[in-house]
Amino acid sequence: MNPVLLNQFLISDRGQKQIDSFQAGGNRQGLNFGQIRSFEIPLPPTENEQQAVADCLGSLDDLIAAQAQKLDALKAHKKGPMQQLFPPIHNSQLTMTDTTPRWHYRFDNYRRAFSLLREAMEQERPLTQLEKEGVIQRFEYTMELAWKTLKDYLESENVVFDQITPRAVIRRAFEAGVIRQGEAWQNALDARNRMSHTYNFETFERVIDDIRSSYLAAFDELYEFLLAKRAEGS
Repeated sequence: MNPVLLNQFLISDRGQKQIDSFQAGGNRQGLNFGQIRSFEIPLPPTENEQQAVADCLGSLDDLIAAQAQKLDALKAHKKGPMQQLFPPIHNSQLTMTDTTPRWHYRFDNYRRAFSLLREAMEQERPLTQLEKEGVIQRFEYTMELAWKTLKDYLESENVVFDQITPRAVIRRAFEAGVIRQGEAWQNALDARNRMSHTYNFETFERVIDDIRSSYLAAFDELYEFLLAKRAEGS
């Protein structure tokens, strides 16, 4: 019997159930060869077919390992943008006499996030898969900071929220004339929520296309609006 197939069977649900049947009553000792030989293992009829199945399963294991390495690399890549987006704030910057509106500080972080996203989207060459994943992360950071900056700005303008959610904030910002591309903002929020719960390459491509065609312009509109508002108050 092909050892790869045997190993795959033993770790499968069906294999684990047969193992448990020999270890009933809390006896978790190792199995002997006689017990293993009694297992009902569905196998292809010929050695060549068994080898083909084993090769296929091995290729899938290699693919899973490669994806795990990509995920580790992406996590490591995340640390750089996070440090750029959220630099440490010294105690001297946070004093009781500071009258700077809170949205100014949030806007600084939004500006960094938007700048990093725009920089990634301005690449002329095709993006690698790892770079596409990085673009999605930068988009998620930018969207998160965008709605929170909007919230802080609207609150500074004495806007009262019945509930504070991203969608409610975007709606009030549109009503107040802070943003004009309401549909694009709602679509961007939906895309951010969707990307938080999926890891699908086709979805990555669609969202990146939407970032390029729609979301960047919406983010830029907010950036220009708040930049002008901050200049008015300085």
